[in-house]
Amino acid sequence: MQFYVRVLTQAMFIYPLIVLIVTIPYVIYNYFKYGSVWSIRIFVVYSFILYMLCVYCLVILPLPSAQEAAKLHGHKRELEALQFIPKIFQQVHIEKDDPRTWINLLKSPAFMTNLLNVFMTIPFGMYLHYYFKKGVIKTTIYSFFLSLFFELTQLSGLYFIYKGSYRLFAVDDLIFNTMGGFLGFFIVWPFMAFLPSREEIDATSYERGKSISLPRRLISLMIDLGLLGVVVWALRQFGIFISRVEFYGIVVLAYFSILPIFTRGRTIGKFLTKTRIRGKKKARALPWYSYFLRYGSLELIVFWIPNLLFYAMLYLAEREGVQDSVQFVLLCLLSGVYILYFFLAAIKVLMKKRLFYERWSKTKIVSTVEWDEEDEEE
Repeated sequence: MQFYVRVLTQAMFIYPLIVLIVTIPYVIYNYFKYGSVWSIRIFVVYSFILYMLCVYCLVILPLPSAQEAAKLHGHKRELEALQFIPKIFQQVHIEKDDPRTWINLLKSPAFMTNLLNVFMTIPFGMYLHYYFKKGVIKTTIYSFFLSLFFELTQLSGLYFIYKGSYRLFAVDDLIFNTMGGFLGFFIVWPFMAFLPSREEIDATSYERGKSISLPRRLISLMIDLGLLGVVVWALRQFGIFISRVEFYGIVVLAYFSILPIFTRGRTIGKFLTKTRIRGKKKARALPWYSYFLRYGSLELIVFWIPNLLFYAMLYLAEREGVQDSVQFVLLCLLSGVYILYFFLAAIKVLMKKRLFYERWSKTKIVSTVEWDEEDEEE
């Protein structure tokens, strides 16, 4: 039991790293497919990731020490089915005429190992049936291939990292892992009456995707600025350096103002989050200068004016000999006003109100999510 606790504890330490790696791609995928990220879907998917990580750690851990690895050679395998039965009778004493000794069958290591193999893949079958909407045949087949992947991982010595296998490849493991997935398909069935169905989860996600949330706008912005950052980095590798002023004054403004003219109001970030810029009136085509007015006014308030005030403050402080303490107070005041603006802007977005640059340019961000329930098949 201590072995399993130790392995699962190691999996829990690895899990946050896995979450960190997959979160942004998974969030982008959800916005691209559904236009929203719903907590119930997040819980189901991330619990599935945690389950798969725990099972994988049970398969590969503990790793052999350097001394043990040096002695590994060959690939151990047991290709005959139901070899656990003779092992049970070798491990425990059974008397045919004494039913009290029959309970020893349940205490044998061979029996417990195969029972755990069944339990190990029951959740897999439950997830496949409930969330991934697989039938009993596909669930059984996928459970078999999952077990085969685990067994080949062991047979290959962790993908040939080690010279030989440090775990036994056994046909019995394939049988009982597959059985676990098969049973999981039926075990989850009664609970599905109380859980939201996959169709209900999808329908709610699409419904939420019709509105534009603050995280959705931020993810879109992060994608666009991240791509521009990669472009600037690539240019630097070729000796082309772009200053901060050139980046915001030319690159950012051109990207956000020119690209949408040819893509019906979309940037790459907006395309991936299923949003676009549209005029105040739906039927009216958005003139090209609206994009420049929208993002030019935003840059003016968010970047140019704060920077001009900051450098003006430094210039006057140096020229007039203002004390450091006064400079610090002025800097805190300027930073406070800057932070307050973003705080108020976030509140307005949460209240579904248009921001100043949207009113000035008579534009707004709308969702492009479309859902055809008949086409929704996993």
